[in-house]
Amino acid sequence: NGRAFSGGEAELNSTIDGLMAARREQQARGMGGDGILARGAGDEWLRLLANDMRAAPEQRLRGSLRSMFAIRLGQRMKTLTMPVLLAGGDADELIPVASMLETWALLPPGSGLHFWHGVSHSPNVDCPEALANLLQRFVEKTIPAR
Repeated sequence: NGRAFSGGEAELNSTIDGLMAARREQQARGMGGDGILARGAGDEWLRLLANDMRAAPEQRLRGSLRSMFAIRLGQRMKTLTMPVLLAGGDADELIPVASMLETWALLPPGSGLHFWHGVSHSPNVDCPEALANLLQRFVEKTIPAR
């Protein structure tokens, strides 16, 4: 459901500037530089991902972040008729736990919530097997709304 910035446009710009600075720092160390450190990826996979991220123009990434922070789907989430699974890491620097909890509160009854300790913004990279197991369990155990 996006991310509110109490400091308005100045705080938003400062946050994006910080993420771009982290990206440049990571790239200087030979990493992909998305401003988010994927901890669990294998060396070859991470190298390929890093090459792809390195090729992305900063302006495109800035636009993506601005869109991600601005999106407000809360009212639409209330209209969903089926349970939803919200999963993330407690070390996510882009979407803090508090924001995820606010979003979860908008989801339909029976929706799931799961956090991994020490996992960042990309559980699919940091803990892919644990994510796959969680998804499988949710699909098998959740009775969809009719």
